[in-house]
Amino acid sequence: MIEALHKIKIMHRDIRWENVLKYIDKDKWFIIDFDDACYNTSVTPGAHLAKENHAPEIFESDHNERVDIWSVGFLIRTASVKLEESDELKIYSKKLMAKNKFDRPTAEEGLQWIWNEYKDILREDFLEA
Repeated sequence: MIEALHKIKIMHRDIRWENVLKYIDKDKWFIIDFDDACYNTSVTPGAHLAKENHAPEIFESDHNERVDIWSVGFLIRTASVKLEESDELKIYSKKLMAKNKFDRPTAEEGLQWIWNEYKDILREDFLEA
């Protein structure tokens, strides 16, 4: 979903656990609360958003869709699943949360990485759906 939003130059800007829901009967997730969504690049700082779970640059007037990428990294880091320091997903989450927004991958690049790393698991999910 994030990749689709970014392709049409929209950023959510408030991806956090409170805005991520899971279907009860399926292993499918979706994002809610588009109140802070806007077109890329925003000139509106997210001054009302909490610092601890948003990209640092969201509080500046010039930020882009990479704030959503940072948030995905934050979701991975704060998930209830415990990851070892050497776990590839935990390592990749650090890349998603890079301080410099230009060091973060795009949504498309992130999706490609997840597919390459977890394609066997993802194929099973798609076949079961």
